[in-house]
Amino acid sequence: NLTVDLRDMTGQALDANPATAVDWQSGAWARYEDAQGIAGDSGGADSTRVLPATQSMPAARIPVAPGHSAGWHDPARSGEGFMLENIDGQRALVYWFTYDGDGNQRWLTGLGAIEGNRIRFPQLFLTTGGRFGPGFDPSLVQREVVAEGEFWFADCGSGWFDYDGLGQRGRFHLVPTSRTLGVDCESVADPIPARAGQSGSWYDPSHAGEGFTVQWMDADHALVMWFSFDPAGEPYWMVGVVRR
Repeated sequence: NLTVDLRDMTGQALDANPATAVDWQSGAWARYEDAQGIAGDSGGADSTRVLPATQSMPAARIPVAPGHSAGWHDPARSGEGFMLENIDGQRALVYWFTYDGDGNQRWLTGLGAIEGNRIRFPQLFLTTGGRFGPGFDPSLVQREVVAEGEFWFADCGSGWFDYDGLGQRGRFHLVPTSRTLGVDCESVADPIPARAGQSGSWYDPSHAGEGFTVQWMDADHALVMWFSFDPAGEPYWMVGVVRR
């Protein structure tokens, strides 16, 4: 049962039936009812609304697994997306490559906690200040927490990402962009195929603040993303598929 408790400006529960709005007639209030539907000025909570309810088991959810280490995107937002790495079954790393309000490139990173079929990222960092090229100076790099987000997965081929930050809130409906060599939904191949172990995050210690993600998709092709900066210190990312 759904009980509707209606109260007037003085805090009295008078009008028990929301279907008949109270009116002023002949110098007095009219259409007050009590809980039994009888007219009067000392009504109470309305108990006439009944909702059917049944017991059912929720659909099974696959916990975050090795196969979730992949590229993900929302088909309705082609041109931006995520590179997700399941580090050890308890933590995950995300690279979110996207744009600012003026169409300039922007990338965010975060380290999240795996909990069942979701990954929580309480802090997503925007990195700025670096300068592209041989003159790169790590001391100029600045990191700022600008958002938080959470991945939820229905299975290994679909899920969504909720975010709150940079003055916006929203949801992406995700499908895989790419898969990692030697990894299926819930397991890693044994033995690991040649080159598959090179998939992951890479950087030059002298260039701390910028780096690469490498994902071998098969024995001959790798997806590479380069997260760097433009000459003015603004975030800049590049993507390409390389063939050995």
